[in-house]
Amino acid sequence: MYKIVFEPWIGSQVSNVNNKVLVLGESHYGDVSPEDWHDFTNYIVNKFLRYKSGNEKHEHWMNTFTRFSNVVTSNMDIPMDTNEFWNSIIFYNYIQRPLYSSRIAPTQEEFINSAKAFEALVAIHKPTEIIVWGKRLWDYLRSNNILTLDELNNQYFITNNDGLNTSKIYHVYHPSSSYFNYAYWSNLKRKIKL
Repeated sequence: MYKIVFEPWIGSQVSNVNNKVLVLGESHYGDVSPEDWHDFTNYIVNKFLRYKSGNEKHEHWMNTFTRFSNVVTSNMDIPMDTNEFWNSIIFYNYIQRPLYSSRIAPTQEEFINSAKAFEALVAIHKPTEIIVWGKRLWDYLRSNNILTLDELNNQYFITNNDGLNTSKIYHVYHPSSSYFNYAYWSNLKRKIKL
């Protein structure tokens, strides 16, 4: 799959921040008809933000977005509210077709078929930092030569096709995991600077 099927969420303030942060999820879940795939990521993030504003009913999947927002924003140099945070980042799911259950892992073929779309996304948006949700996606990226290791500093990077723009990339436990919490984020000594 060479084209981006699920267009990313691009926060309204992304062009106004110093560091462009891409949050990389693994996949969407549910019975989503193909004609809705293009706008589905934006639909999901907007629905979450409406919920946080009191204008939408809670759904279980929203806990993942809430947990990530709460943990990250409370550990920022300049704290922001949830709405400000999501409007300052790009969010994209790597797998470019929906999975029908959160208990089903993407196949190796789905990972491979989504690689070119991800590379295109990075080339278009040129993020300075990429935060990968979850070990499975991180392991795939590492083992398939999508990332470059700076052995001296033990940091991973992805370089755009032009060879000039490089994004620092790292992973966190998936926010739906019990391991993703305030202490975990603090132990990473990680502060997002937008």
